[in-house]
Order: sequence, then structure tokens, then C-alpha cells
Amino acid sequence: MEMQTKEFNYNQATVVVIIISLIIRSFAAYHIELGNDEVYYWLLASNPALSYFDHPPMFAWFINIFSFGLTFDGELFIRLSSLIIFSINTWAIYSIGKEIKNKRTGFIAVLLYQSSLYTFVITGIMIIPDTPLSLFWLLAMRSFLIAIARENIGKTELKHMLLGGLYTGLAVLSKYQTLIIWFGVGSYILFYRREWLKKPQFYIAGIITLISFTPILIWNKTNDWSNLSFQTGRLSFYGDIKPLFFMREFLGQLVYNNPINVVIAVIAIASYRKNEFLKRYYWKVLLWFGLPLSGAFLFFSLFRPTLPHWSAPAYFSLMLISAAWIEQRSKRTIPLINIIAISFIVLSVGIARLQINHGLFYGNTSSDIKILGKDDVTLDLYGWSQISNKFMEQSFPKHPETKTIVAKKWFNAAHLDYYLARKNDLKLIALGDANDIHEYLRINTIRGGISPGENAWFIAVSRNYIDPHQYYSNSFESIQPLDTLAVYRNSKVVEYAFVFYLSNYQGNQ
Repeated sequence: MEMQTKEFNYNQATVVVIIISLIIRSFAAYHIELGNDEVYYWLLASNPALSYFDHPPMFAWFINIFSFGLTFDGELFIRLSSLIIFSINTWAIYSIGKEIKNKRTGFIAVLLYQSSLYTFVITGIMIIPDTPLSLFWLLAMRSFLIAIARENIGKTELKHMLLGGLYTGLAVLSKYQTLIIWFGVGSYILFYRREWLKKPQFYIAGIITLISFTPILIWNKTNDWSNLSFQTGRLSFYGDIKPLFFMREFLGQLVYNNPINVVIAVIAIASYRKNEFLKRYYWKVLLWFGLPLSGAFLFFSLFRPTLPHWSAPAYFSLMLISAAWIEQRSKRTIPLINIIAISFIVLSVGIARLQINHGLFYGNTSSDIKILGKDDVTLDLYGWSQISNKFMEQSFPKHPETKTIVAKKWFNAAHLDYYLARKNDLKLIALGDANDIHEYLRINTIRGGISPGENAWFIAVSRNYIDPHQYYSNSFESIQPLDTLAVYRNSKVVEYAFVFYLSNYQGNQ
């Protein structure tokens, strides 16, 4: 009797990948300090609102939900939503892969999703607005694929059109660029599926998305439309062309989405005409989900600086195209190209963690202590607990009656807020204009601000040194250098924190 080979169980394999990935990412989330953006997002979550000066509110709601209202506010719980949502996203992209082709395509898409720096680290470990964005983008893409790519329009397709509008609305509450989903969906319908223009569900879905703006509009109306003004001011397409900005965006997209994955996507797209490895209607919808967002930010980057993660959700659909292409070309259970891509991300994350916590490579080793660590970006994620502990041991006892810390920039302010003020019952106030302090404009008021005659602390770090004399000489009667605190990593000084004592606030800022 001939023995039958047991069929590979892609459902179980996907679950195994999710569990292993969750363990690895949880370890990293627990052992690495919060970055500049993350501590700022903790601050916003600690001060709930319908929207914020520089972001829609969804990420703050996620932080609060997964930390049980910040009852648990250590690094792991601040990042817990990212750890869990990435796991859900992995199953979502597997589900989409099954929808467009088969289970094996879904599993290959899972491996591609796991091997992206943007998905695995930036949204899978760190907590940023892209965490909820990634979830709702994938859910919207799945629903719209079912609604507009299938040949018939029945009850299931009508339901998913409405769900697509809902998920897009929730994605808008995460980041505004997700509105481009409707550009892709609308364009596909206009060119290929005009029968949808006769369906009321198409228009109702758009209305559902628009309703999602309600919390944002309410907040903006009572805050001089500062959020929308800030966001629209970040993007423009006028002025001189800046090739350097374009190259930074281009290379950023390449690195953030894993160069191997990007090359695979380009080859898959280029080879489609000769070899239709995916049904044409799925192929077109996926392109409309991917290329507009990526292309839009490449275009914007010709004129002003952009950040590569703004366009990264575009690569979700390109991963699915790549997965379908690999599925046809490779007969291995786990294709070799996926093993190489996974190895790339595992190696990158391993090296990054060692660099952050142990300093394999050192950046700026200048003898000028005011710029020590300037070139080491990993110090954003290291040393703040040391600064907090040394400040409380060495500096604070010299003026224990002074409970206020002032800061000039939102990023240093948030780090000091989380690692120093939060733990020691101190008050942090950011003094500067809106471009410098962002949401602290509102939070300063909640905290009571700083009163005339009050004394305060100021802490500058050598990685991005700020001289308080330059900004506050007219705001305080005197500014006195007090202590220099060394930050050690692997028994080597990698950064300094300079403590100043500011006396008698004059109320000038």
C-alpha cells in the first residue's frame, strides 16, 4: 500500500509563526527603553482627547485599552497593542492571501510580512500611530477586495463594501493618509466596475468614512483648527526640487520594507504580463491599493522632507502580489527567498538590540562633552533611566523643594516626563512655541503651568544639546549649571546630561 504524504498545514504553520514572533517581539519590547515618539504618545494617551495637535487619536485609545487605562505603564504595556495587533495583522494577511489565490500564497505573504522592518519593528514592537493604521488598512483592503474584485455583487459583497468604508474610517482616525484608500477603490470602480456606481452601499460606505472625522472636527473647532493646519503644512508640492529629499524617501522605502521584499515586488510586477500568476481583477485592485500611496510620497519628497513609514502601508498589497508570484515559481514549503528575507530582519533586529543596550559600535566620540553621542541614534532608546536615577541621587537633594522641570522641545520633554517626572511626583512644563512643544500647549494648562517667582530644573543631553541661556535668559532671573551626569553603556560613557537650576521665573514665556 502506497503511503500518502501528509499535506502541510498552513493554518497551523501561521499560528506557529505568530507565537514565535510574539515571543521575540515581547522580549525586545520589554528590554528596550521607549523612543522619542513613543514617550510622546504615552503622554498623549495620559491626557485623553478627541484628537491632538499633531495626530488623530486612535493610537492613544489603543495605548489606554491595552494598558488598562495606563494602570500598567511600563514599556511592555505601553507597547502591548503593537505586539498583539501585529499578531492579528499576520493572520489578516494570511486570510487575504487565501482569498486571492490559496493557503500557500497566504503563508508566503505571512513570511514577507514578518520580514519587513516597518511591520516587525516599527509597528510590531514600537507603539506609533501606524499600529492601529496597519490593522484597519489590512481589514479595509480585505473587505474591498471581496467587494469589488469578485465577479458578482451579492449580499456578501455589499456587506464588505460597508465594512470597507468603516475600516477606512477607523484607519483615518489613525492617520490621515489612509483616505487614499478611497482614491484606489474609486479609481478601480470607475475604470473596471461601474456597476458599483448604481449601488447605494458604495455611497453609504463613503459616508461612513466621512463620519469618522467627527471627533477630529470637534477637536479642531475648539482648538483653532491647529491639527489640520499642522498636517496640511507638512506636505506640499511647490518650490524648488530637492533631489536629496527624494533619495532619502526612495532609500527609506527600500530599507523600511526590506530591500529583498522590495526587489521581489518589482520583479513580480514587471513579470506579470508574461506570466499572469494572479487573477487579473485581484492584480488590479492590489496595485490600486499599493502604488498611489507609495508614488504620492515619492512625489511629495521632491519638494520637502518626508518620512519613509508614511508610505509603508502601500507595501502590504505588494507583499501579496509578491507572495502569489513566489507561490508559482517555488515549490519549496518555505521558499528560499523567504528564508533569506527573514534572516535579514532577524539579523537586523539582533544587531540593533545589541547596539542599543550594549553599544557594539560607537557614534560620536568627540572630546567636546556637549556633543558626545550626537551621531548615535540608538541613544534615543537608551540611558533615560540612568539620567533619572542619577538626577534624583545627585541633583534633586540640592533643591528638594523644587518640583518643576522645564524643557524646550517636545521630544526631550516627553522622555524626561516618562522616565523622571512620572516616577518621582515631579511636574514637567514645556516652554516654547507650538512648533517646539506641540501637545504640551494643552498639557501645560492642565498641569497649571509655571508661576512667576517659581524655580525649576532644566536638563540638557549631549546627544541634542540645548543651552537654556539661549532661550530662557529673559524668562528666569538666573540660570545656574549644577551637575554633569554621565550615561554609561558597556562601561563606556556614551552621553552626558547637564543639569541647570533656573531661579525666579519672570513670566515672560
